[in-house]
Amino acid sequence: MMLLADLVFARQAWLPWAWAFGAILLILSWISYRRSAMPFRMRCLALALRSLGVGLLLFSWLEPMASMEQPKPQANSLLVVVDNSSSMRALVSNSGEEAFRSLIADDASWLVNATETYRVRKYLFDSEVIPADSLTSWTGEGSSSSLDRSIRNLESRYRDQPVAGIILLTDGRSTQPDSAEPPEPVEDSRIPIYPVRIGTLRTMRDLKIDSVSVLQSEFET
Repeated sequence: MMLLADLVFARQAWLPWAWAFGAILLILSWISYRRSAMPFRMRCLALALRSLGVGLLLFSWLEPMASMEQPKPQANSLLVVVDNSSSMRALVSNSGEEAFRSLIADDASWLVNATETYRVRKYLFDSEVIPADSLTSWTGEGSSSSLDRSIRNLESRYRDQPVAGIILLTDGRSTQPDSAEPPEPVEDSRIPIYPVRIGTLRTMRDLKIDSVSVLQSEFET
């Protein structure tokens, strides 16, 4: 992707002289048309056209060039992190596991496009964050979802490396074991985080105990 960064001139040092030369020409043109016998409107039109011509001439003389920036392919890493917890599986099952499997497939279009520009690194996380050769190894069987700690872990691993961002596929629930220390929040993460909320807006069906009845058993005396 090409980005227009700036407009530069090959003859940048001549820029003040170009301004001065242009101002002198405009003053001389104004004096010349002031003495002309043409109607006032025609003189104004002629002066405007001459000013435009002088401006274009000086602009071309300075040799303008467009400075373009293009990211160097594979220069930055892009971390793709997928929640491997059981709560994630519950949402995926409710919203459609086939669609989710297509999203994390190795030949998914967004992954293929990202690989053309970035060094894509794939991870799964539950209680720990682990590297994955393929996101298709996702099982959704983790007992917890250490979201904050996993992000901090990745930040530590890539502290001295250029990272474009973290694409985070999660249900948004960060659960820690009771014995775990409270994790630091990731709002101040130095790496940009792009969360992708997985799930559906439909309310999941839940179960409840409506009533309880106790019958006398034959073991009671």
